[in-house]
Amino acid sequence: MDDINREMNLSDQAVGALMMALQKSLMEQSDIVPVLKGFRLRLSEMGLLVMNPPMIKTAQTEEDSVPNIVKLNADAPTPKKEEIARFEVSEEERQAEADEWRQKFKEEMQLIKRKKEIQAELQNMQKDELN
Repeated sequence: MDDINREMNLSDQAVGALMMALQKSLMEQSDIVPVLKGFRLRLSEMGLLVMNPPMIKTAQTEEDSVPNIVKLNADAPTPKKEEIARFEVSEEERQAEADEWRQKFKEEMQLIKRKKEIQAELQNMQKDELN
């Protein structure tokens, strides 16, 4: 098959990675081109996936931890640390979620591979029937 001329689309994940790269470049006032050139892409049934999406790290201060919607409304009470903490995710939880997504992706790729194998077997069976 001619994969060179095959049309591809960005997956929602790839669009998110692109938006994160743009946000990071704006925040750091840096060139986005090296980040985009550094993307490792993989084709899936959902479209192109970015295997190394950019991470944005911020130095979080007390003021930064208050959601923006609250900052906009001066009359709203400031949330307590306990309320904010329930939205924070530990590095272990992030890693566990990343591992889970990697496993799902691996399983999806195995299913795609098996589907292609079955299609090839069917084509061979059809050729054998014609002969």
